Formats: sequence, C-alpha cells, structure tokens
Amino acid sequence: SVAAGAACIDCHGSHAIDHSQNPKSPVHHLSVPGTCGRCHEKEKNLFLLGKHWKVAQKGFREAPVCNDCHGEHKILAGKNPASATYAGNITKTCSACHASERLVSKFMIKADRVESFQDSFHGLSMQTGDVRVANCASCHGGHDVLPSGDPKSSTNPANLGKTCGGCHPGAAERFAIEKIHMPPGGSSYW
Repeated sequence: SVAAGAACIDCHGSHAIDHSQNPKSPVHHLSVPGTCGRCHEKEKNLFLLGKHWKVAQKGFREAPVCNDCHGEHKILAGKNPASATYAGNITKTCSACHASERLVSKFMIKADRVESFQDSFHGLSMQTGDVRVANCASCHGGHDVLPSGDPKSSTNPANLGKTCGGCHPGAAERFAIEKIHMPPGGSSYW
C-alpha cells in the first residue's frame, strides 16, 4: 500500500504522454498492471496469475485490469464505503461484468452466478447491510481470480474447506461443502 496518493506523473509519465490507446502508453489497458505494480507489486503479481489477465492478454478489452475495478483518478481505500472495492460494494463491482448479458454470452460465463449469490445466505445477509459476510472476492480472490477447475483456485472443490475455513474454522469437518452457486430451484447452498 502507498501512504500518499499517486501524482499524475506516477501513472502517465512526465514527457511524451501517450493516449491510453497507444500500446506504448503506461496507461494502455495491457500496461496498467505494470504501471500500478510499480507501487503495488504484491497485487500485480497475484493479478498476473489470474484469469482476468489471461483473457486481457488475448486482446479482449472487456477483461478487467486494475483501473476497471479500482477506478482511475479517484481511487479510494478499500475500507472507504464509497470505494468500489469496499466489502459492501464488491458484488456490485463484479456484477458489472458478471451480470452483463453481453459479456456472459461472449465469454460463456455461467449466467446465474450473481443471482445465485444474491439468493444465498451470504448474499441475503449482504443485502441487509452486513459487510462482514463473504462477498465475491472473499471466495474467488480479489486479484488472482482463477476458474474453479484450476487446482490453485480458492474455489476448486479440493480447496473449499480452506477457503470457507477462513471465516468458518473447521468448515470441512463441520458441514458438507456443496456448490455455493446453485441453479434456480436448487435445494440449498450448504
């Protein structure tokens, strides 16, 4: 974390400032993780492992990079309730893409993820204003988002005991961990 906010030159440079569409620009979509990573190296390294970066590298501008979730010129600390990355806002931030009919169709994302989360215990609790409950990033990660089929994914079935155990100690021993995102009409979330 940085103690003070970045100045214009920290991201844009001081001379020969290029438009964000120029691939040589430090604020070009594919350059943003490296630019942000100059101060946020840990987060950059995690992000470069994740699915969003893999998709961005294939040339899809829709794949989010740092500024798509954190913003650009008014980046707020995650503990600030006005921040897009505040616990109570994470689901809305992720939903911007994961509930988009166009993006769900284009990238063959399962269409019920946002709705099934909102219908879960965690989603219902969050809708009452409880920001202590799990949100998208609590389970999927904030920077190193991986598909559940990846053995390193926090949502891989082999890792759910540890992931759920972060909030519910002994989760794997205390209850059967079923699929969290149940299809409409599914029996339960736990």
